[in-house]
Amino acid sequence: MRFLSFYIGLRYTRAKKRNHFISFITLLSVIGIALGVLVLITVLSVMNGFDEQIQQKIFQMVPSLTVTDLANHLSNNQDLLTKLKTIPNVKAVTPYVSGQGILRDGQVNSPVYIMGISKNYPTEIVALNDKLIAGSFDPLIPGTFNVVLGEAVAAELGAMIGDKVILLTPQLQWSLAGVMPRLKRLTVVGIFHAGAGFGYDDSLAFINIHDAQTLYDIDNTWSGLFIQLFDPYQAQTVESMLYPFLPASAEVRSWASQYGSFFSSDRDGKNDDVFYFIADHYDCRV
Repeated sequence: MRFLSFYIGLRYTRAKKRNHFISFITLLSVIGIALGVLVLITVLSVMNGFDEQIQQKIFQMVPSLTVTDLANHLSNNQDLLTKLKTIPNVKAVTPYVSGQGILRDGQVNSPVYIMGISKNYPTEIVALNDKLIAGSFDPLIPGTFNVVLGEAVAAELGAMIGDKVILLTPQLQWSLAGVMPRLKRLTVVGIFHAGAGFGYDDSLAFINIHDAQTLYDIDNTWSGLFIQLFDPYQAQTVESMLYPFLPASAEVRSWASQYGSFFSSDRDGKNDDVFYFIADHYDCRV
């Protein structure tokens, strides 16, 4: 059958002199089909490349879902963590504590976003261990007040593994000199390079979650929860399944709603419709 199709096609491309018009039509048809296949291959390649970029730039650094509260505080509820882990497609759940701060080394100040994490965050939630260029997350033990810095933050401070840096937090403390921000000496135990284009390297620092609770005076509460899914493309479906387990004031955000604008055609966030359509309907991906 294949040889018959080839024979017929070859015959019409080599028509007799009186049938030049048929030969011309056949040539246009072949060119049209070739261009169509070329466009299809190009589109599929772009979509596959887009998927790879999402996997590398977003999913390695961003949890599938983030649960927060209007008051930025969630009760320390271990039963809630257990219940959320029973939801289909949920791979891991971990609490976090976050806050603003300024790191100081000598005369150099660097504003940072402090993220207090538990021990399973760098492995089960995101792939932070793969982003380390020096040190380790293992020394982030409660009470040690160790810190892992983004590469740009470390470079700005001139900090290396084992160096001490001073953290200033907005919480006030009274002293003989008057009211001052709370100061805490931290030891640098790791430096990471995210390279995801989200500003992590120049604005983020990780400490132990219990140390963060102490620094920001929120004992027995969390800033929120990070949830990682086996299939991040099902985040919207799982999001609707979380609310029956959460407090009424809780809010759930997916990776697409938080970071979709980074993959839009314009960086001002005005034309994100195409990205969100792809993110919401990505079950049809190749």
